[in-house]
Amino acid sequence: MQRTNPAWLDAAEARLRPALDGTRFRLERREESLVVIAPIEGTFNPDRPAMLLAASLGPITRVAKLTAADATAAVLVLGQNDHLNPELKMSTLGTERAAGIASLFRLSGLGADRLRSRSLPFASNPVPAVDAKGRVKDRHVEILVMPRERLEAHLLAYAGSTY
Repeated sequence: MQRTNPAWLDAAEARLRPALDGTRFRLERREESLVVIAPIEGTFNPDRPAMLLAASLGPITRVAKLTAADATAAVLVLGQNDHLNPELKMSTLGTERAAGIASLFRLSGLGADRLRSRSLPFASNPVPAVDAKGRVKDRHVEILVMPRERLEAHLLAYAGSTY
C-alpha cells in the first residue's frame, strides 16, 4: 500500500493552517491525512443541532475553497456524537452534521469524486467517554483532507459507518 507523501502533507498543512487561525477549529496531522476538527459547541446551533452557525461558515468555506483548488486533494467528513444523547438519533445527527459541512465543500467546487461523508456513533475511542467533559470531546466533526488516491483506503477504514 502506498503511503501519503510527507511533502504533500507539508504543503497542504501550510495552506490550511492560516485558514483556521483565530478560530475554534483545530488542525491535526495524522499518518495519512490532515484533520480539521470542528467542535459542536460554536459550530452548530444548540437549538437546531444539525444547523451550522454563521460564525463557522467562514473557516469551513476557506478550507473548502483551498481544498477544491488542489486537484490532488480529497475530503472525508466524519460526523461524531456522544453515546448518551437519547433524544437524538446518533447516526442521523452525525450524518446531518457531516452533510452540512460536506455541502460547503460541494458549493466551493469540490466534486463528488473527491468528497465523501460518514457518521460515527461516537468518537473512535474504544471506550466511550463516561463524564460530561469527555463526552463534549466526542461531539465533533472531523474533516479529513488527503491525497485523492488515499480516499478509498480511508473509506474502507470507516466501512461500518453510515453514508
